[in-house]
Amino acid sequence: MIRVARESISPPSILLSDKAQKAFEEANDFYRDDLSKRIQRSYQFRSEIYFDSEVKEALRQLFHDKCAYCEIPLYGRGVYDHFRPKTGALGLDGTLDPDHYWWLAYRWENLYLACEKCNFKKGNKFPVEGRRAPLKTFPPEIYSLEHPLLLDPCQDNPETLFFYADDGLVIGKEERSKLTIETLDLNRKELIEGRRKELGQLNSLLKLFLAETSRADEIWKMVRSGLEPAAPFLAAKRFLFSQWVFSMERELTRLNLKPMTDELLATFEVKAPPPPVKQTSVVKEYLQEQRQRETSYEQVTIGATNYIERIELRNFRVIEELALDFPDPRQDYIPWIVLLGENGVGKSSVLKAVALAFMDESKIEHLNLDASKVVRYGSASGHVRVYVSGYTRPFEVYFRKGDPHFYKTNPDGRLKRRDEPNKLQTLVFGYGGTRLLPLSEYTRPAIGGLTRVDNLFDPFMPLVDARDWLLSLTGGEGNLRFGHSARAIKKLLMRQEEDTLIRRRGQVKLKVPAFGTIVPLDQLSDGYQSTVALATDIMSVALGTWTAAEFAEGIVLLDEIDVHLHPTWKMEIVKGLRAVFPRMQFLITTHDPLCLLGTRSGEVHVLNRDLETRQIRATQVDLPPGITPDQVLTGFWFGLPSTYDEDTRRLLAEHRQLLRQGVPESDAHRLELEGELRRRLGTFADTSVDRMAQSVAAQLITEEHRPISAKERQEMHDTLLAMVRQKREAGEG
Repeated sequence: MIRVARESISPPSILLSDKAQKAFEEANDFYRDDLSKRIQRSYQFRSEIYFDSEVKEALRQLFHDKCAYCEIPLYGRGVYDHFRPKTGALGLDGTLDPDHYWWLAYRWENLYLACEKCNFKKGNKFPVEGRRAPLKTFPPEIYSLEHPLLLDPCQDNPETLFFYADDGLVIGKEERSKLTIETLDLNRKELIEGRRKELGQLNSLLKLFLAETSRADEIWKMVRSGLEPAAPFLAAKRFLFSQWVFSMERELTRLNLKPMTDELLATFEVKAPPPPVKQTSVVKEYLQEQRQRETSYEQVTIGATNYIERIELRNFRVIEELALDFPDPRQDYIPWIVLLGENGVGKSSVLKAVALAFMDESKIEHLNLDASKVVRYGSASGHVRVYVSGYTRPFEVYFRKGDPHFYKTNPDGRLKRRDEPNKLQTLVFGYGGTRLLPLSEYTRPAIGGLTRVDNLFDPFMPLVDARDWLLSLTGGEGNLRFGHSARAIKKLLMRQEEDTLIRRRGQVKLKVPAFGTIVPLDQLSDGYQSTVALATDIMSVALGTWTAAEFAEGIVLLDEIDVHLHPTWKMEIVKGLRAVFPRMQFLITTHDPLCLLGTRSGEVHVLNRDLETRQIRATQVDLPPGITPDQVLTGFWFGLPSTYDEDTRRLLAEHRQLLRQGVPESDAHRLELEGELRRRLGTFADTSVDRMAQSVAAQLITEEHRPISAKERQEMHDTLLAMVRQKREAGEG
């Protein structure tokens, strides 16, 4: 992170226009009402103003088309970041200030260019030291009244607050820089590798600069080019250069090269190069602090956003070797993984394996789980590893044949190499395919810790009673949480803004002004009730830390998301849960193609048995836009040979047999059969091309019912296409 002079670029005219002023006044009208009156409504900012192309171009120039925070090159793909969030600000303890900082939504001083990962990880986190500035405090006054704990590249001088190691690590020198690194995850893998590469190249040039003085001017041009404002990871390279100049001062003076280096140093806005530091001791201390933080306590941390990056299973139930990689977070959501596959390929096993990796040994013992029952048949031992962002090592669990105990460190490893296991610092929820609504006489047992996965292993563990929990939210803070929760439930049920959730006479009801009706929640269909119960089960725990569901972070393992749902609701369930919990990461399974319609790129993985090795494998296959449920069912995702009823399949088989026998189109029986199929299917063999394709397919496709691999399916498709084209060119049909 480097200091950026915002005054070097004039504010875009769109932000100073009457349109922007009108948008500000509209927001002012909304936020003028008392919070209790508007808490169940969401305000939609006029994003076309701050997304205007003029604003984007100005931000690209200001930040040299790099992320303002991590300095990774963006190549025009940057996203807009409000440094002070426009829809509520979170403190270090999860406290939400819901009205900060809406009035800065259209202000040039509050707009930054960022990469998607930094933007997502930062989210609405904006802790300050002391009190926040009063509402509608504008720059520059807000800078003197408020003291953010995240470094601001346009107000602070971040280059003096970070230490950069040769291997690419960035280390904070004080609490603000440490918190900034943690919140933005500035030591994620791609950033460490990018810095390491750039620092290595600069170091090589500097060595060459001293070694080949005859080429000093030529090499110096390359050094200067790598230290221009638009260069990636400039702060790290400036740090290395300053250290190098200080340590090589005598040699530079002897070779009469010091004027060149001093002139370049002056452009860094640093008065003097920093004193040399023993790098190994700084890095060692940082890694020790990091590892201690990962292993010393279990509690939700607001700074870092933790999500699964990779899952590895070995010899877990039917699975011999399996690895799943999650897509990277995006600007406005965190990607899910959706597992498909026929029964017996291990979909539910993956969810349980991940839960076991996250649970500590005492929680596993509480569930009375027998490790020897999960070892794959014929194997001596196995393990699960779950790689989570912000952790230097994976969460692990080990198990052995004939041993009922699960181990968090490898029991067969050498003692001196064992390490303390990771401690969770985010919430983990687990739900099985049986999610019972609570019975009136049932009292849910208190469950401690951050892993709430009992229902995943115990199908008789009911969900929370949504009505009772919502009724329990009383008092000042409780009423606010009820309002935020009601807004989330409305999103889940896709209700209108004017609809409200009310509490009256021991019931929670949905008031729908458009129809003049009030409907108690417990009179909704089982599918709606089950989904509301799932959401409130998550919120009943998450809102102990986070004030509102849209800011809550955690990991949800959900088996058979389609249970109890009507087809119309199945099509919306992924979209609904993603809207309510945009910062929660879901790992789900489903047997229903309708539930895939809300998925996005990189999320759908199909588990199946390899036809040659018989081992379980995972294949990532996205759904093409516009695909129908029937096409999903008969495509690679579910692999059904047909979705027709048995009688229609019999007629189709009879028709293929006629084509194989070469029965002409004018044959009475063939015409009658095609007429019946046309009546049933709506369209069948209507054109000469259709009939030609069916004739070719009948000759190629056998009646052998067996699984078809993706490769075989593509080969068959290509062969059919080539044969049809050949017939057309020959004038047949």
